[in-house]
Amino acid sequence: MIMKLADFNLKRVLKQELEINKEGWKRRLAIKAYRYKFYYFQIRKNRVMLFLSKIFSLFVSYIIRSNIPTERVVIDPGLRIPHAFDNVIITPFAKIGKNVTIYHDVTIGIIDGETYSFGDILIEDDVFIGAGAKIIGKCKIGKGTKIGANALVISEKIPPYSIVFAPKATIISKRDSENKK
Repeated sequence: MIMKLADFNLKRVLKQELEINKEGWKRRLAIKAYRYKFYYFQIRKNRVMLFLSKIFSLFVSYIIRSNIPTERVVIDPGLRIPHAFDNVIITPFAKIGKNVTIYHDVTIGIIDGETYSFGDILIEDDVFIGAGAKIIGKCKIGKGTKIGANALVISEKIPPYSIVFAPKATIISKRDSENKK
């Protein structure tokens, strides 16, 4: 289940996540940038350090050409990001559980015109989100769920330990081999 903010220990979480994401320097920088912003906004509420961590985050975003989630996004410890938040968009209304893997080109977002509050998009522990997946609207993704590449989840409750995948490519017509048009 989702961690209580009072239980958050920056050193322990950074050590764990840097070990999980040890394969690449971009991943490590992205984890540090997000965690420092989160810590100084949600836990310590230190404006000076938050400002400095935001500058660090902008610098890291520029260097690794990646999106670092806003400090309002709550992601529990154990985050695995194989591609350092490459083109990952996460709304501040999302709560993300422990040991979640998020691949590149993922959107966790809202639907315009709807009213949201924090936690309306809930991704529980041990969830895998494949490349290009889109989780849009008020969703609850159950524990241990695997969301495949390019899957689209719109305002749904996905039960724990489910597998969600995108439709298979289908041939809709054939080209004329003579004209090759």
